[in-house]
Amino acid sequence: MNEEQLLEDLLKEGESDHLEFKEVVRKDDVAKVLCSFLNGKGGRILIGISDKGKVVGVSNAAKHVEELKIFLLSGIIPEAPINIAVDHIADKEILTIKVYVGSKQPYLFDGSIYYRKGPSTVKATSQQISELIHGRQKAEQHWSGNLLLALTLKIWITNLSRQPSKKARKITEAIIRELMFWNFSLIMVFFRMAPLPMLVLFCLLKIRLGMFLR
Repeated sequence: MNEEQLLEDLLKEGESDHLEFKEVVRKDDVAKVLCSFLNGKGGRILIGISDKGKVVGVSNAAKHVEELKIFLLSGIIPEAPINIAVDHIADKEILTIKVYVGSKQPYLFDGSIYYRKGPSTVKATSQQISELIHGRQKAEQHWSGNLLLALTLKIWITNLSRQPSKKARKITEAIIRELMFWNFSLIMVFFRMAPLPMLVLFCLLKIRLGMFLR
């Protein structure tokens, strides 16, 4: 099956929990839908298609590809692999944007977590967020590239020289255990949603580590 035939079949299929039509390029809307796909089972957006499945096309499609890449890579957190291509159907150019199920759920855009509910994109409920986080905790812990982790370790490593060697080792080991347990990439999600409870959490962490300084 060639690409045009595949697209024609998708148009007949209509919008669903893994397929979205967009008539024009609206970056924010595209990002929200992709987030919902990443937090679900993956999916595809066809831009240049009306809600009823009519091909209207996209002008300057190649230009939109580069702009979308920059916008989406910087706007969706954590970063996710996104495939954007210019396709042809009915002698018109359209944009096809595809993502697979995200391996680092939950994904956010503009501080919110989105979920797919049938053919609609909605903000995730607290239960859905809990399910995403639980699934993430069962998967491989991905925290090595986390900015907060890097900054925290840098601060403590800088101060190691001021502590006796045994005490320094204990402090470092305690920090690493705490960070691995809490998975700071997930904590960042909660920090965006509830800054005050997160301050309490950091205070508790400081108290737990403080016992090694006695």
